Amino acid sequence: MRAPTTLLLLLLCACGGNALRGTATLDGFQSSAGIQVELFFGQNLVATTTTSKTGAYSLPAPHKGLYALAVTPKGSMEGPFHADVLVDGDSVAPDVVFTPAGTISGGFTPAADCASKTVVGYTVVSKDLSIHSDADGGFTLVAPVGARNLEVQFEQLQGSLQYVDVPVVYGHTTPLTGLSPPAPATYSAFKGWAQVLCDSVQNAGVAVRLTGPCDYSTVTDSIGRYELPSIRPGTYTVSFTPPQGTVRVSRAQDFLPDRYDVPYATTVNAESRSWGGMGVVDGTAMYSDNRADKSGITVGVADALQSVTTTDDSGFFSLSALCGTRQVCALGGGTCATAVIPWSGAAHLATTLVK
Repeated sequence: MRAPTTLLLLLLCACGGNALRGTATLDGFQSSAGIQVELFFGQNLVATTTTSKTGAYSLPAPHKGLYALAVTPKGSMEGPFHADVLVDGDSVAPDVVFTPAGTISGGFTPAADCASKTVVGYTVVSKDLSIHSDADGGFTLVAPVGARNLEVQFEQLQGSLQYVDVPVVYGHTTPLTGLSPPAPATYSAFKGWAQVLCDSVQNAGVAVRLTGPCDYSTVTDSIGRYELPSIRPGTYTVSFTPPQGTVRVSRAQDFLPDRYDVPYATTVNAESRSWGGMGVVDGTAMYSDNRADKSGITVGVADALQSVTTTDDSGFFSLSALCGTRQVCALGGGTCATAVIPWSGAAHLATTLVK
C-alpha cells in the first residue's frame, strides 16, 4: 500500500455539501471494484460504500469535521488503510494503492516411519515470505497474486520439496493437500549403556526413549547395552526408566546431557547412566556389657547412600541398602561383618554385631 498512514488533514474548499471522495486501486489489476470504504465520526460509522471498477468512491458526510477513513480490500499484502481526514465541503482523500494477494494453505502428513501423531516440522517459503507449520502440520501463507514458486523446507531432512507455479488468486485460497515429507536418504543410530549395578551388571531392562522428529523406544540387554540402529536424523531428548527397586547413586548424572543432535549417517554414543539396585540386610546387635535392653545401637552399611538404622530392644535391625558385597557395622567403635545383599532380596547376617 503506497500512502502515508500518519494524520492526514485535508483542508479543501467548501463546494456545496460535505462529502469525501477518492480512489483505492489494486496494483496491476484492470478492475478495482469492490474495495470497502468506511467513514467514521468518533466511534460511529456514518457512511460506507465500495469502489467502482476504476477504484473511485464517494462518501457523504453529515457535517464538517474530523473523520476517520478506513479502506479495506478483501485481500492484499497490507492491512486496511486508516487515516484521519478533515471534511470541509467537497474534500478529496489521497489515492491508495494496494498490492493484491491471495492465500496458499495446506498440510503435510507425518512420514511413515514416525510414531503416531508425530509431525515433522517444515517451513514454507514464497519469495521473501515464509511461515512455519503449526502444531498440527498445517500452514497458511499470504502471497502476492500470480504464479509463485513455493518451496517447502523440511527440518532434519535432506533437501526440500519445490512446487513450481502455484497459482495465487486475489482474495482466494489455493489448497495444497495430501503432501508428505520425503524420507531421508540415510538414517542414523543412537546407542549407549544404562545399567543397574551390584557386584556386577545386572539384567535390569532399563527402558530408553528418544523423543524428537519421531519417537523411538527400546530396553537394555542383559549387560545394560542399548541401541536404536535406524532413526531419522534430528535433535532428540533421551530419557530412561529403570525398573523398580533401584536408586540413583551419583548426582553426577544430573549434569549429563539429555539432548543430542543426530546428524545424517552417524552413530551417536550417549553418556552412560547407572543406578544401584536396592536390597535388605537384617540381623542382630548387642552391647559389649551384654545388657538386656539392646535398643538404640546404630547399624550402618558402607555404601554410597550411607544407609543407617537402629536396633529395637531385642537388638534386631533391618536395613535397606545398595545391593552387592557390603560391610555392615555397629557404628561408634563396634564390630563389622560382611553381607552379600541381593537386588530386590534380603540378606540375613549370621554374625551378631557388638557395640
